[in-house]
Amino acid sequence: MGETGGPTDTDGVWLPPCLPVGERPAPAPGPASASDLAPASRLAPAPPGQAGAGDFAGVAEAMAAVRAGLAFLAGADPAALPVDTLAGCLRELGRAESVHAAVRSRFLAVFNAQAGAEADGHPTTKSWLRWQTQATSATAGGQVGLMRRLAVHPRIAQALAAATISLSWARQLCDWTDKLPPDVRDAADQILLDAAAGGAELPELSRIAEQLYERTAPPEPDDGTGPADDDGFTDRKVWLDLHYQGAGKLTGDLTPECAAALTALLDALGKKAGPEDDRTQAQRHHDALEEACRRLIAAGCVPQ
Repeated sequence: MGETGGPTDTDGVWLPPCLPVGERPAPAPGPASASDLAPASRLAPAPPGQAGAGDFAGVAEAMAAVRAGLAFLAGADPAALPVDTLAGCLRELGRAESVHAAVRSRFLAVFNAQAGAEADGHPTTKSWLRWQTQATSATAGGQVGLMRRLAVHPRIAQALAAATISLSWARQLCDWTDKLPPDVRDAADQILLDAAAGGAELPELSRIAEQLYERTAPPEPDDGTGPADDDGFTDRKVWLDLHYQGAGKLTGDLTPECAAALTALLDALGKKAGPEDDRTQAQRHHDALEEACRRLIAAGCVPQ
């Protein structure tokens, strides 16, 4: 890392001298125009002349147009379209996903602030989404979580609304800058967005985020204890979303220690049973996890 008097380029990635920044860095060259059908990782704004907010009498008319457009696409025969048209449609759908997420989060934030769920007989916004939009508990929780996350990442929310970044990249940028002190988070979001607009891919953006963290993270205490969340301990979480007939979907973020323990368990109990064992590795890992739980319960190690 170089001194704060000038930018560093040790990893081939430009990084501004320090944070907080008094002046924003000059934006990198913009992405290709929409007519070039740029990849979704470098999303471009809608082309000139495309329908805008001023072309509708109100949100009801705009929503009707959205549904009509999607209905047309749903009834189209993709097999009759040339590959370049299919590619363009997929890119535009990626842009639409970004805008959709930004708009839904904005509307949901106001609905939540005005206690709209309670007015409709539901205790929380999450429960309202479950019952009124047929969302699973995990999906409803994710929508509420994105609403809250974008509220503290306004620049990323603006980029989503402008379709200049994909939803998955937006989530990743938020994950990185959430680890930074709040007073530099907004500036860091802009730095990463500028780099993405200039063509940086995720590995490059990850290196920039890491350097930003190194420059802005609070110093570790001399007693060697360090920040409590350096190893991701405070970010640990596991979700088990139960759905049809008791089946479930398991997702989560594990600490290094938990990940190591689970890896050892899966490796030990997930081996092939013999040459006739035609299970995939994913299926063997599933069965290993189930077997480990059964053994733990059978051994009486689980409280009643």
